[in-house]
Amino acid sequence: MFLVGDTGWLLLSKLKQDQVTTYLHDRHRKGFNVVQVMVIHDLDEKNAYGINALRNKDLSQPDTAVLFNQGTDTLNYWQGLDSLIVKADRDNMLVALVPVWGSVVKSGKVSIAQATQFAQFLAKRYHGAKNVVWLNGGDIPGSDSTAIWQAIGKTIKAENPTQLMSFHPRGRTQSSTWFQTASWLDFNCFQSGHRRYDQDRGPGSLQYGEDNYKYVLADYNKQPIKPTLDAEPSYEGIPEGLHDSLQPRWDAAAIRRYAYWSVFSGAAGFTYGPMR
Repeated sequence: MFLVGDTGWLLLSKLKQDQVTTYLHDRHRKGFNVVQVMVIHDLDEKNAYGINALRNKDLSQPDTAVLFNQGTDTLNYWQGLDSLIVKADRDNMLVALVPVWGSVVKSGKVSIAQATQFAQFLAKRYHGAKNVVWLNGGDIPGSDSTAIWQAIGKTIKAENPTQLMSFHPRGRTQSSTWFQTASWLDFNCFQSGHRRYDQDRGPGSLQYGEDNYKYVLADYNKQPIKPTLDAEPSYEGIPEGLHDSLQPRWDAAAIRRYAYWSVFSGAAGFTYGPMR
């Protein structure tokens, strides 16, 4: 399958059930077959109804106690994720789930034991879901908190060996740098990021700039060979460089260029992201 992804990172915390349905129908009609979603972006995560995902801001304590009638619009956090996966499947779409965003782990508030317990919860809850793909990490280098990412990857893969898994890395890096030989990594992701050529000059940078095809070529020169794709190129409508609102905005032509360059170099898919 060629993956055509849409960035819906905060879907669980921003959209109510009727809005989720509308969103998925819209993306399906436009040709998308994957939506990328954060499961936990913050330890105080709430859904659009104000219902917490976790008890005591503890990753190892998903709050599943309060259940709502599936016939109503209001669902608890995990019922909402269940519903998203079912609705996406009806539209023939995959849901690429990021278990816990990198900044949460980087904060030091998640232990290996907590991460493992949370991964077990997710793996068992979605064991039978045929349209779930996992994106370990979340905008973070694999060298940061490596033991936690390894624990999450191994735990989910052990429970669900047929569900595909990758790692969503920091901007201008690629998962293969750290996890090419990891048994849980089925395909690579890179984040070409949001910078122009002249903005990609930081220490340690590969300095590929806008040449996202170079990540594809680099990945296919590693062993064992695994599929790869750009899981976060520049987002249409955001400032070039991301943070300075006075900079020009990335337009549709630039985003198409990222898609063409990576796919024509052999990428197994491409992810789109809009400003809104």
